[in-house]
Amino acid sequence: MGMERFFNIAGPCVAADHYMLPATERLPEVVGMIRRKQYFVIHAPRQSGKTTALKQLVRDINGSGERVALYCSLETLQNVMDVASAMSTVATVIWKAVRTAPVFADIADGIRQYAMSDDVTRDAATGLLSLLSRLAADCGKPLVIFFDEADCLSYDPLVAFLRQLRNGYVNREDVPFPASVALVGLRNIKDYKMRIRPDGESVGQASPFNVITEVLPMRLFSEAEMRS
Repeated sequence: MGMERFFNIAGPCVAADHYMLPATERLPEVVGMIRRKQYFVIHAPRQSGKTTALKQLVRDINGSGERVALYCSLETLQNVMDVASAMSTVATVIWKAVRTAPVFADIADGIRQYAMSDDVTRDAATGLLSLLSRLAADCGKPLVIFFDEADCLSYDPLVAFLRQLRNGYVNREDVPFPASVALVGLRNIKDYKMRIRPDGESVGQASPFNVITEVLPMRLFSEAEMRS
């Protein structure tokens, strides 16, 4: 006789072992955001089911066949202050996530090689931008990326990370780039901006991450609220 399912709060849930709500019920607005090719922030307290919902949503997206989705955790970036080291680590996180996701099996080797190339590892200012562009081009379908624990990025690495995402976002009509990107963590977009601004830093223009949602309860903030 198998183990009975139970309510789990110790980490990500597994459908076979734990009681779970469908991801679309936990994140009711996210599917629409993805269809509209939006960049957005998801935030909620710890042990609220963010990671479980995200991983299930990634499986649902990949199962639909319309898009491809990738889950990446940036938890290892905690307290990495050097920009070059941080961006190199983000690139490593991405190609390792690609390598372990069956939907990317046909392109995994090429992405790994490119992520380890000089174009990525020696250019902290544009290496991540180049890698995400290559990944989006190789997918052959609209690419959705969830960066979990994104608020582990600190100061200068956070600025570099957001600037490259914004660069890809504003030029994606001409250059391949992820169709939709989510930053996931404990903080909302105002907190990201506050972490950048103490020393006068900026991502350059208005952030593309102008929509925010919580896991439960869900609320969307307007762009006007983001700028207040």
